Amino acid sequence: MSRSGLLACEPPLTITIRFIPTLQREGVRINEAQLSRGYSPGGGVIGKLKQLGPVMLPLMLNSLAKADTLGLTIDMRGYRKASEHVRKMVYHAADLVTVLIVAAIFAGIVYVTFIL
Repeated sequence: MSRSGLLACEPPLTITIRFIPTLQREGVRINEAQLSRGYSPGGGVIGKLKQLGPVMLPLMLNSLAKADTLGLTIDMRGYRKASEHVRKMVYHAADLVTVLIVAAIFAGIVYVTFIL
């Protein structure tokens, strides 16, 4: 299996799958905190979309902090090879499309949350 490359992608995939329930619990916790502060986005689909704004920002910031801590932990334990630190990143068209999609979703959330 190491020839097929499956073992090479296993640790990042495992880490990603491991954090999905953690992010879900944290999103619920942040949502409950917003509701306890009196935030009422309304009902229906628009209310659900408005509810995402105050939850997504703290969730993203907490996720980035956890990712930074996890990266430092991986470096300190020596799981990465020294050659992996100096490789250059090459961007492709799919990367640009992904950034544009994420920016459009973010702009839509901001529009629904603050404009409507």
